[in-house]
Amino acid sequence: MTNRSMLSRCSPFALLAYAVTVIFMVSCAPPSSNPGGSGSPASASNPAPTLGGAGTTDSGGATGLQDEQMAKMFEHFIKDPTKELAYAKHIEPLFKNIKDASGKSSNLDAIFKMKNWYIAPVDFEKISKESLGVSFISTSTVQIARQTARSVWIKKELYEQQGAKEPGSIEQAETLLHEWVMNVYFFKFMPAADFCKFDISGGDTKFCLDNAALLDKAMPPEVPRQLNSEDNENIRTVTSWMFQNKDRTILLQEFVELMNRNGFDRRYFNPRQFESPKERLQELKLSSQEIFLAIQGTERGGQMPSECTGVVTKQSSSCKVSIEAAPASMKIGNAVLPVKGLRVRVDAYGSQPTDVTLVIGNEVNLSAADDGRGGVVFQLTLLEFPTAIRPGDRHHHAVLWFRKENNGPHAALNLEAITWRSAEVVSIDKSRNPICLVRTPPAKTLGEDQLLIRSKNAKFNLSEDIYMNAPPLGTCTADNVTHQ
Repeated sequence: MTNRSMLSRCSPFALLAYAVTVIFMVSCAPPSSNPGGSGSPASASNPAPTLGGAGTTDSGGATGLQDEQMAKMFEHFIKDPTKELAYAKHIEPLFKNIKDASGKSSNLDAIFKMKNWYIAPVDFEKISKESLGVSFISTSTVQIARQTARSVWIKKELYEQQGAKEPGSIEQAETLLHEWVMNVYFFKFMPAADFCKFDISGGDTKFCLDNAALLDKAMPPEVPRQLNSEDNENIRTVTSWMFQNKDRTILLQEFVELMNRNGFDRRYFNPRQFESPKERLQELKLSSQEIFLAIQGTERGGQMPSECTGVVTKQSSSCKVSIEAAPASMKIGNAVLPVKGLRVRVDAYGSQPTDVTLVIGNEVNLSAADDGRGGVVFQLTLLEFPTAIRPGDRHHHAVLWFRKENNGPHAALNLEAITWRSAEVVSIDKSRNPICLVRTPPAKTLGEDQLLIRSKNAKFNLSEDIYMNAPPLGTCTADNVTHQ
């Protein structure tokens, strides 16, 4: 008997670190579509994060005007950078040359739409300290541009001087591209919802937006700070590289790797997305005995999951988990057949212990999942199959999360975490699908709760979080229910 994991990757973030869709028995159900307060786009009532001035010259002071005031004063100077001649001559061909493996051009120009762009006779000293970044003409210390949370300001006089001899000059293009690159650099300080809508691969961004809050939990944005010399060098390096390579085809993977190496947002620019399905969704095929030995090895090393957190009660406590090989059974037709099982005992201190035997069978397939931090965990779903189920009964299911110690062919597996769930049967009807309707049972104590059990050194695993917030699984079949 083979027990294939019922959790697997269903849909990827377009250019983010991992997939967070979970496949349950018959459907693919992503979590709540509300990305949460921290993931809401910037607005007047919910301003975007602001950073101190960067560069060799600070801006503003007590008399500086707020971005909204400046925008109103100069609204007739708003420009669409993609309509500039310098963009058409130099940047548009560059962006079209950045292609995915199928030859489709990138959607990089969409990022120009994130902010209002002003080419205006602006006095930078009038802009408040909401300024994010400062840009200078490459051959001098003359400041040509400044960015705020919502706007890019380019000094009109200097920009026009750059194009005096040649309209749409390479110098003007460098100014536009440098500001584009700087804007992208600040993704690392933004909540995910602020950049999810700008998928540079041109794909559907809804899934990213729906799960932005989970992404922020797994990989929080950096705390806003002043840019330092390393940041500015990273921005210059990418800008220079893009212009040096603008006349050749650049694979999107190469571009993403460039951004990743130079300190840009690793949620958005994650090279792991380009791994083949075989590399990314590798599967381990093991015997039940090998699983049991891996669990024993974890126990001998003193690394068994021992920290329990309840989903309903929000309580946390140390706890004890023991797992041992044990006989189990399944009802098929009128026969009750013996199968291999794992007896799992969960003792959350101060609560009645739970002692359940889950079916494992002779052979299992562990599917891989991103852990939300660039690593891989392997998941094994185990279910309790009572031989008789009635309304009001509770049964359990669990996912065991393993991590390889290294990438060698004989790397040891360690049990890092357990997601421990229960389902209460509400009603049974053999004529419908599903046969049983189930619910998450109420919980007043940690022992009654849905538990996330982690070892002390476990890293955050986004897939665990999604699984714990998903609907409970029913294990009713036409053979094991006893009442309609």
